[in-house]
Amino acid sequence: MNYVEELKKRFEGIIKNSEDMLQLAASVELVLYNQKENSDSILLKSLDSEFNLKEIFLSELETTRRSEKLIIDLIQKNLPFILSGFDNSMFREFLRMSNYILNTNESIFDYMMTNVNNEHRKSLYFTSPSLNQLILRILDIQSEDSVLNPTVGYGDIMMDILKRNKEQTIVVQETNQLVYELMQIRFYLNSVTNTEVFNGDILNECMYVENNEIRTFDKVISQPPFGISLSRGFENQDKYNRFPFGNIPRSNADWAYISNGIVSLNDQGKGVFIAPLGVCFRGGSEKKIREKILSLDLIESVIQLPAGVFYPETSIPIVVLIINKKKETNNQGKIQLINMSASELKKVDMRNQLMNETIDEIMTLLTTKNEEKTKSTILNVKDLSEANILPDKYLYKSEIYIEDLGKFSFNLDVFSNVETVKIKDIAKISRGLTTTVKDEHEAGDIKIIKISDIHDGKLNYDKLSSIYREKVTSEKYFVQKNDLIISNRGNTFKTTVIEKEVKDVIFSQNFVNIRLTNDGFSPRWIELFLDSPVGKGYLDVNAEGSAVRILSTNAISEMEIPKLPLEKQLQIIQHYQMKKEEIQSQITKLEKELVTLKLDTYESMGLKNTFEKLDS
Repeated sequence: MNYVEELKKRFEGIIKNSEDMLQLAASVELVLYNQKENSDSILLKSLDSEFNLKEIFLSELETTRRSEKLIIDLIQKNLPFILSGFDNSMFREFLRMSNYILNTNESIFDYMMTNVNNEHRKSLYFTSPSLNQLILRILDIQSEDSVLNPTVGYGDIMMDILKRNKEQTIVVQETNQLVYELMQIRFYLNSVTNTEVFNGDILNECMYVENNEIRTFDKVISQPPFGISLSRGFENQDKYNRFPFGNIPRSNADWAYISNGIVSLNDQGKGVFIAPLGVCFRGGSEKKIREKILSLDLIESVIQLPAGVFYPETSIPIVVLIINKKKETNNQGKIQLINMSASELKKVDMRNQLMNETIDEIMTLLTTKNEEKTKSTILNVKDLSEANILPDKYLYKSEIYIEDLGKFSFNLDVFSNVETVKIKDIAKISRGLTTTVKDEHEAGDIKIIKISDIHDGKLNYDKLSSIYREKVTSEKYFVQKNDLIISNRGNTFKTTVIEKEVKDVIFSQNFVNIRLTNDGFSPRWIELFLDSPVGKGYLDVNAEGSAVRILSTNAISEMEIPKLPLEKQLQIIQHYQMKKEEIQSQITKLEKELVTLKLDTYESMGLKNTFEKLDS
């Protein structure tokens, strides 16, 4: 059993959560660290006495805080409550155990940070050591470099830098006051000499300012929290023009963090930013931001990593965005996209880590600029579609699993040699009506098609929900005979052809409608292609999103289908449908024969009168 496990077992129920544990560990180490340098140490001399150790400890902590000019107001406020569960003898034991580990030249605080159990760490924001390792290898920080982390968290990655060079110029900022105070103690205990720690929300206030100008750095690391929304007019509070690339949507702060980091780089600087996949492809103002940054040729590489690398364990896939303000001449006007999303993760102490082989492979691709079919490509910035920088849009897995058919590889490059036509050139594309469950009503006079209404390519007209006509804002939502509708979200994309004349039936926002405007094509032909390995492969490659895959109308419009004469199309369709019906008829017949066989077998077992079949 390791030290932390012993401590947890001994004081379980007293130290209630991870934050309490970290505050107490940091404070105890801070006091003991200073007492060891002081021959008149009161706390150490009192360990064998009956004095009130908690009072002595808090007094010595205040003395240390003043002498070292540390700001730990919140920790000092919290400690009496944390210590309230200890009696004098228990706290004596805690101090002795802490002193023991310090005497082995280990850090209590760092030890706690590394080994605190999974239950404690769930509420904290940590990244995996392997991700930190990747970031540091990408940045290749030199001893003379200045390094900024404006969203430092508990600072694991900064400690990795300082362990190599205690004199590294480090500036960090942290929103959370408690984390800020713990970072101060952590830096102090590790005897670093050239660090600055600021407390404040980087989006609202940049605190690393000199002569009324934002300071700039050689290297920037940013691992901000995801899903942060912005206050109204937050950009108006900015004094230093940190968001010059476009209007950042209030609903998502991802590009605000990245923009701040880019502006914080000097003219030779390089930065690494961790972000969710959405920064690569979201539209609206975020697309305009990407277009501006791409036009300035600031993005060197985007690396797509597998889901589950962040702590706490999360399924959110991430990208590593590499910004370089001084690209090498050969790389100017280009961007390298690396897709490692299919890489395996390893479990270390129940936590996901990138494998060393994966990190090595990424570094080799970055260094050599090699292109590999499914993992690495280098594109001219002007060739990017819709300013989309998501690697798996350009580096597809080339494998697809189709229910009832199995697993296939597909090759869109070979398909490009087939004579094709774009769907947008032969059809009108439209999205469905946005509705909610609240809009549905049994007395409604309009039927609405939802994803759940389609099974095996067939639409169950009798089960359609209803809404009132006044909810329908346009005639374009009504389906007609021979319309082909395709679901545009989910992990599988359903298709069906409207086979008959229908009245007052619309399709929901979860569908895209393909209405042919060219008599030379059959909707069944398009449907057959969409069900093929290469058709499904195209849909998979062009779907965007992580948790929910979404097909844009543009992706469907740009899709190419095989171009054959209508007569040939109908011949293929007729042959397929005829053979399919024959096979299904045979399957039905064989299934009935199997039922008969089973029943005859049960009778031969003497069970004839013990059961009765109730359906036909």
